Amino acid sequence: MNGSSNKHALVLGGCGNVGSGVVGGFLRRGYAKVAVVSRNPLRLDQLRSNIGAEASRVVSIVGDVGNEEGAAAACKEVLNQCDGRVDDVVSCIGFSWWQNGLMKNQPKLEIESALNSLVVAPFVAYKIFIQLVQSSTTSSYTFVTGGGADMFLSPGTGMMSIGGAAAQGLARVALKEHAEDPVTVTEVSFLAGVTPCPEKMPQNFVWIHNQDAGDSITAVIAKRSGRGRTSTVKNLQDLQQLNTDGAC
Repeated sequence: MNGSSNKHALVLGGCGNVGSGVVGGFLRRGYAKVAVVSRNPLRLDQLRSNIGAEASRVVSIVGDVGNEEGAAAACKEVLNQCDGRVDDVVSCIGFSWWQNGLMKNQPKLEIESALNSLVVAPFVAYKIFIQLVQSSTTSSYTFVTGGGADMFLSPGTGMMSIGGAAAQGLARVALKEHAEDPVTVTEVSFLAGVTPCPEKMPQNFVWIHNQDAGDSITAVIAKRSGRGRTSTVKNLQDLQQLNTDGAC
């Protein structure tokens, strides 16, 4: 589908496992432009390479949305390259696998780093980019979060649970604060792993293909049925319900 909808989307964290699936989901829904911001130009190039023929609709922007100056500069560039308009924003900002040991053995710097990646950076990005959509009844801002405190994977990975819980807190405060605003603000939380290669992952855990996750997240946006709600995905059945109903 070649840009049939004339809509523009911005995917924050669009080079990651979940984010790249969301980029694919928007492209399959015919969005004319899908903007992605990353500090690493090589990751942007890899994303475009993986997308293939539809990469011409991906707007690649090198920038850092984890600090206010960088996010503001990236926001300006997004508007410049998207004809002054963004319809839907999805925040998939986070960090990759963490397995550095038990909490009692961690220095203060480690938890500061985790919180900076999982809640400070998404907060700064939200603060800047919500301005693009907050006054529009046809626009949305979607937080994509992990399982947080409800998803303790194994001993030694606890920082992911702590940071994830903080990220969920940010999302749920935003849901309440924008309850009466024109924009639809929603959260999709995954109590399952999201990966481009589920067949290669340990089979004692639920894994979802990232492109399937992207299709479900964009279904929530398309159906506009998630206002003020958190949809929690625990398995493939929940994912299918998201696709069908736009919430679960």
